[in-house]
Amino acid sequence: MHPNSIVFDTGGLKYAAGTMTMDHFYKQLYRTLPVLPENRMNMYGMTELSTQYYSVVDNESPIKVPPFWLRFKIIDPLSGEEVQEGEAGVLVHVDVANVTSVPAIVTKDVAVQRGEGFELIGRQEQAEPTGCSLSMKQYLEGKTQ
Repeated sequence: MHPNSIVFDTGGLKYAAGTMTMDHFYKQLYRTLPVLPENRMNMYGMTELSTQYYSVVDNESPIKVPPFWLRFKIIDPLSGEEVQEGEAGVLVHVDVANVTSVPAIVTKDVAVQRGEGFELIGRQEQAEPTGCSLSMKQYLEGKTQ
């Protein structure tokens, strides 16, 4: 493997069999692949979005900065009002590339604004499981409709 190789991960650990923290995942990854931590890129996306967010990890904190046509806000889940930078809230995406769908999506993902981007913290407590890894888990367990 070339020393300047980049590891590109798309997450997908949520609801996987067993429990694995991102820290543990990356430690295993670096043990397997001789890649520097600063050469790690992460993708955040949703089926409902036409655009994905990409980040390069800086100081072990993956900040996602959107392209110019994608906007985000972080809101208080009870009031719907935007929270202050640095305060956790629910992530809202406004993607003008969603020309055949809804332009704004309120997620159940919790994030904190960091400058022009955001840091994904996790899911809201008691949020229903979603995501491609959950679909695969259901498929493997024979629970598809």
